[in-house]
Amino acid sequence: MGAETETNDHLSRVETTGFSAPVGRVADGSPVVEVRGEVDLATVPELLRGIGVACSRLDGQPVAYVDLREAEFIDVYGVRTLVEQAQAMWELGGELRLVVPQGGPVTRAFGLLEVERVLELYHDTVIPGGPADS
Repeated sequence: MGAETETNDHLSRVETTGFSAPVGRVADGSPVVEVRGEVDLATVPELLRGIGVACSRLDGQPVAYVDLREAEFIDVYGVRTLVEQAQAMWELGGELRLVVPQGGPVTRAFGLLEVERVLELYHDTVIPGGPADS
């Protein structure tokens, strides 16, 4: 995923391509943010919007998911944001489960930052029935 930079009157704007964080539901009705592409400083605002939509769709469900299995990369800022969101959800009595792939750069980033010391990370089998039609 490349980034293009446009400059306009002393302001720089980074435009990223290929990132998406649509919100769907899994078979048990829990909302899931399906992350695709690179999670970094430029894409975190869109990720936060997706998490906000997922939390607004809890409808009595105590758990929402962030599915990172299709994420190609995550930087420290992205990891920190997800940890903060998961902790905030826990403080409100819910749970934001981070679903990571079994290997690859996303799993390595979480491992290097020792995220499992503060949060439980989940793998494929945790999403009940997988994604359902939204």
